[in-house]
Amino acid sequence: LICHTQSEPVLESTSQVSFTNYIGELKSVTVERAGSVRALVKLEGVHKSPNGREWLPFVVRLYFYGGSEQVKMVHSFVYDGDQNKDFIRALGVRFDVPMREALYNRHVAFSCADGGVWSEPVQPLVGRRILTLDKTGNGESSLQQQQMEGKRIPSYEAFDEKNRALLDHWASWDSYRLSQLTADAFSIRKRANDNNPWIGTFSGTRSEGYAFAGDITGGMGLELHDFWQSYPSSIEISDAKTPVAALTAWIWSPDAEPMDLRHYDNVAHDLNASYEDVQEGMSTPYGIARTTTFTLIPQGGYSGKKAFAEQAKQFAGPGVLMPVPEYLHAKQAFGVWSLPDRSTPFRARVEDRLDAYISFYQKAIEQNKWYGFWNYGDVMHAYDPVRHTWRYDIGGFAWDNTELASNMWLWYNFLRTGRADIWRMAEAMTRHTAEVDVYHIGSNAGLGSRHNVSHWGCGAKEARISQAAWNRFYYYLTTDDRCGDLMT
Repeated sequence: LICHTQSEPVLESTSQVSFTNYIGELKSVTVERAGSVRALVKLEGVHKSPNGREWLPFVVRLYFYGGSEQVKMVHSFVYDGDQNKDFIRALGVRFDVPMREALYNRHVAFSCADGGVWSEPVQPLVGRRILTLDKTGNGESSLQQQQMEGKRIPSYEAFDEKNRALLDHWASWDSYRLSQLTADAFSIRKRANDNNPWIGTFSGTRSEGYAFAGDITGGMGLELHDFWQSYPSSIEISDAKTPVAALTAWIWSPDAEPMDLRHYDNVAHDLNASYEDVQEGMSTPYGIARTTTFTLIPQGGYSGKKAFAEQAKQFAGPGVLMPVPEYLHAKQAFGVWSLPDRSTPFRARVEDRLDAYISFYQKAIEQNKWYGFWNYGDVMHAYDPVRHTWRYDIGGFAWDNTELASNMWLWYNFLRTGRADIWRMAEAMTRHTAEVDVYHIGSNAGLGSRHNVSHWGCGAKEARISQAAWNRFYYYLTTDDRCGDLMT
């Protein structure tokens, strides 16, 4: 685990900034479950600097499944720093990937938008001359084409002197980085060495957050779930020319501005004037948390773009095993509620209205881009009809923070319909409100923050925001261990 910080934002007046690098240090390892179907290992620790400072406590859970090579990783951390001094400029998880083959038999790949794939060999077999295996230059097929398909290219010794000279002089690339810095734009760049600049102009809209690093006989696939929704995020492959490459999932991208958790203003704006209840020293992020899910996929080698695209599609929208609404209704799960009923004109109008409310907020989320690392899952509280925008900048009218039981509204809509799109909304809101809107350590532990421009900005710290009632749907439908932690 990796964290890089700086002491203050870089402004025109900034004269000196201190940078600090932290590495995760384990404090405990626990086997929480060990069965024939699933095993669960819990890792707990902190991020530690070279001078001995320990902060940013983390919990990582690793799920191993019988008959599957995939590993699910759930990463949670609590912010316990000073928002005026501890500006996180990068936060991520790094994995080692062995590289055993020649440079031209090593590959990297990134998922793009709408099923697209960006992939390249570490040493592309292309230049002024064409690489061939015979002296006449009449090879059976293009070696570059075979390379792009993930097929083995013969060893260096198999080529004659002329073709070896091409291999000796063609460029190879050490590092690659896919960065999603907004909800609608990502870029992919690469560099030859760590003391050379990044190059490349490839860009797109919304990456699915899947990457591969390896060679033709082995490698690692990694899915960073909710990749574009939780920007700024990156996936980086470095040291690709060495025997052990590094595959890093940045949940806060080093290409982004440093994380700034200070309150949005230096003065309070009054409960009567702006529906805001700011109190001295209470607009603090100390104790808030964030959880991210990864899937790790050890593989037998790179298999070409088509196979990679199929994997990316699978992991970008994983299925959820769930009882049908009729079964849950019959068992009265989560109390008394109704199934959709359009048996009369009046009841049909009620159902139409319920569907319209969901559609309205789905469109609002997309139109207003309610995404981002600290925002994804939440919605806004109130609308400004004169400016034709939500009151994102008006005291207590901005982020909702569970006001008016928005969590329950989504969950009961899901229970009634079983709709996957509503599930995704409810899951994202539960993750957000249980982690970001609630304090997990410190003097406010166990309380949540009332709605505000900053998720933690309001001085009213209340049990109604942190109550288990919001989270019980997700916990009992999934047995999610992190959600269970937050309910106890």
